[in-house]
Amino acid sequence: MGERLAGVGNHDFCPWANGYVYWLKQPIGWFVVGAFASLLIALFLSPHAWITFGSLVIVMMLGVVWPWAAVRGMRGEIAFDRRRCHEGELVHVRLTIRNAWPVPLWGLAVEKGFFTVGHDTDEQPVTALASVPGWSKSEFVFEFRPSRRGVYPHTIPELVTGFPFGLWRAQRPVT
Repeated sequence: MGERLAGVGNHDFCPWANGYVYWLKQPIGWFVVGAFASLLIALFLSPHAWITFGSLVIVMMLGVVWPWAAVRGMRGEIAFDRRRCHEGELVHVRLTIRNAWPVPLWGLAVEKGFFTVGHDTDEQPVTALASVPGWSKSEFVFEFRPSRRGVYPHTIPELVTGFPFGLWRAQRPVT
């Protein structure tokens, strides 16, 4: 019974509509829907809905502009502790981040380049950083254990942030 219910709950009944509603899978999509609904309510029913509309627009702007500005003020470099290793052997990776902003950067992650190409795990973070102080050059060391032979990173890694709300993710390549 539970398996059947799960099958019904996960079935795509309207595959033709996926192109129209795919943007709702992103958090900012629901903010756009909410802002549009509150705009309609403010125009036709109650002027008090302007407060809701304005609040949602401010949150959306802040959620998009902050990550965009954060990646514009940072630079990242990556280096390995040695040139060669064997499969499954531990390698230390040194990540150097330069923050040109006077405020700290929060919620950074390194993605892409360290997992097998073509797998879904390429979008999962290799490592995550809590914060990078303002006007600083910070070094972080994390461990990486390659699962296969080859040259790492496979693709250019990216520094990614979605701080403060996770509405929009901005990225910058790591050199």
